[in-house]
Amino acid sequence: MSQNFCESVLNVNDTNTIITLNPASQLPTKLTGDNFPTWRAQLFTLLRGLDLLKFLDGSHPAPAATAEASVRTLWFRQDQLLLHAIHASISPSVAPYVSAATSSQEAWTTLERRFASQSRQRVIHLKQKLGRETLGNRPVAVYLQVMSTTAAELDLINAPVSNEDLILYVLRGLPEAYDHLLAAIRARDTPIRFEDLHDRLVDFETDLASVRLSPQSTPTTAFSSARGYPGSFGSFSRGQPGHRWLLSCPSQLYGFGLMPSKLQLILLIAFRLPLFMAPHHTFLSLMNRLIIISCMFLVVLVTHGYVRIPLTN
Repeated sequence: MSQNFCESVLNVNDTNTIITLNPASQLPTKLTGDNFPTWRAQLFTLLRGLDLLKFLDGSHPAPAATAEASVRTLWFRQDQLLLHAIHASISPSVAPYVSAATSSQEAWTTLERRFASQSRQRVIHLKQKLGRETLGNRPVAVYLQVMSTTAAELDLINAPVSNEDLILYVLRGLPEAYDHLLAAIRARDTPIRFEDLHDRLVDFETDLASVRLSPQSTPTTAFSSARGYPGSFGSFSRGQPGHRWLLSCPSQLYGFGLMPSKLQLILLIAFRLPLFMAPHHTFLSLMNRLIIISCMFLVVLVTHGYVRIPLTN
């Protein structure tokens, strides 16, 4: 078996050997009205391997009339086998275009002229598609798959998109949420490969999703969002984090939840009032707080009978 294989390979370049083709197995994709680039790639790959592409591109024309009859006959038979392969690999709707062709080169030239304009239009359409595509509501993986497939189609019709251009198309279609990642990518000294961009975008998408699912409103975040605005509780002590506990409800501190509701209300006012009296002076605010709490706490204790003050005549 290996001996026959070697002989067939060696006979490819032998001008005295006719190479037969099996279009059913070697050219399974038939030419239709919209797959010319794919069909051409299939045909050219086969003919290059068999060293028969020279019959189609005109680099191996028919022998002159003065050549030996055996040479002219051999060339004609090989050319007719190629013409048959072309006929067998096209759909019935395309066959009329090459029905009058007498050589493989004539058939190929006719098909190329017929579908070349469609290929140019296809290139324009695909490049416009790359420029219009956006992430939208799709997962990043789906978006990148669409961009990669479109670029592969352009490559098939001899209009390849460079890695840098493909990256530019991809980044252009991302929303503002990806601006930080885009800035990091553009600041690179060397262009990023499409495969690496794929991984980074998928990871970034996962991070964004986790942020959206996290709690949006907690006491700490509410305090942080209020910091630094005049007149708000966050302005207290110019946003010093060490005093956040002073803004908590006093019923959560020191067991105040066990006190009567009136006492809780009074203490709550005592905690909040100094913020408006001296919102930008930490020491003064703390001193006012302590004085007011002490006085009001004493009044409450006396009022409720917890403490009795002896009176003298």
